[in-house]
Amino acid sequence: MPESLSAMKGQWDLVDFIEPTEIKRQPKGEIFNIDDWIDAETIAEAERAIQQLQPDVILVNYVMYSKILDLAPASCVKLLDTHDKFGDRHLLLDRANIPRNFFWTSPDQEGVGLNRADIVVAIQETEASYFSEISSSEIKLLKHAPAERATTSRINMGLFGVIGSNNRINQKFYQQLVDEWVRSASPRMHLFVAGDVCGSIDVASQNVSLIGRVDDLDEFYSTIDIALNPLVSGSGLKIKTLEALEYRMPIISTREGMMGFNAVHPFHVLESVQELVACSKEIQEKPDLLSGLADASTILLAEYCGNWRSDFQHLMSSIERLHVEKANLRTI
Repeated sequence: MPESLSAMKGQWDLVDFIEPTEIKRQPKGEIFNIDDWIDAETIAEAERAIQQLQPDVILVNYVMYSKILDLAPASCVKLLDTHDKFGDRHLLLDRANIPRNFFWTSPDQEGVGLNRADIVVAIQETEASYFSEISSSEIKLLKHAPAERATTSRINMGLFGVIGSNNRINQKFYQQLVDEWVRSASPRMHLFVAGDVCGSIDVASQNVSLIGRVDDLDEFYSTIDIALNPLVSGSGLKIKTLEALEYRMPIISTREGMMGFNAVHPFHVLESVQELVACSKEIQEKPDLLSGLADASTILLAEYCGNWRSDFQHLMSSIERLHVEKANLRTI
C-alpha cells in the first residue's frame, strides 16, 4: 500500500487517503443491500472532500460505494466505474460450488446504486447490456486500459503458465487445473503457477512449480511459452488474459477466460479445465500449431486496443457534453 500511495501522489495534485473501517460484512438476509458496505465515517470524509474541492467530475469505484455520488452537487458530472456485476453474484457462486464471498446483491438493489450516476462505466459488453436493463443512467463501455509490454520469441519448450490473485474463484479453478495437469499432462509439459493464489494450491508434482508473488512480470512471461486461463465461471474482464495478450503470448483459455474479447480461435473458447489441458497436450505434441495461436493473440490485442481508444473517446465526449449541460443549467 505505501508504494501505491506514493505512486498516486506522484500522479495527482492532491491525494487524501482515508483509513478503511472494519465492517462486519454479513448480509442481514439473503443479500446485501446496496449501502451495507459503506460506513458513516467514509461518507463524512467524502462529503468533506467534495465540499473542499467542489469538483466538476466525480468518479466512484464499485456500486457498493455509490452513495458517495449523492453527496455531489447538481453541477457535478457523476461517474460510477462498476468493475463487475454484483446483482445475483451469490447465485453464480452457488452454481460453481464456490463459497459466497465479497459483495453480492439483487439486480434491483444494484439498479438503485447505478441510478445515482450520470454515467455508468461497464468493463465488458455483457455487463453493459445488463446494466442498461436495470438502470436509466447512461451506460458506457470502457475496458481495462492496454499497456505496452516487453515481448520475447516463443520456442515451445512445453512451458505453460498461469498467474492470479488469491480469490475464491481463482482458488477453485487453479486447483482444478493443477489436479488435471498432474493427472493427464505429459512428463515433458511443465506448469508454472504464479501469484498469491499459490498460497491456496495443494500440489506435489515435478511437473508443477508454485512461484508465488512475482515482482517482475517481464521475467515471468519470458519464462513460459504459453499462457493459460482456466476460469470456467466469474464475471468482469479477465485482466490476466489481457496481460498475456499484451506480452504477445499464445494463450489457451476457457470461454469464460476470454469474456470481453472477440475470441474465435478454437483454443480460446474451451468449456472446461479438462479441455484446456487436452489442448495444451495437443499443442505440445504439434509445435506447428503455436504460430497460429500466437497470431490469434496478436489479432485480438490489435482489435482490443483499437476498440479501447474509440470507447475512451466516446466516454470523454459524454463527460464533456454533460459538463456543458450542467454548466448551462447553472446560468439559467
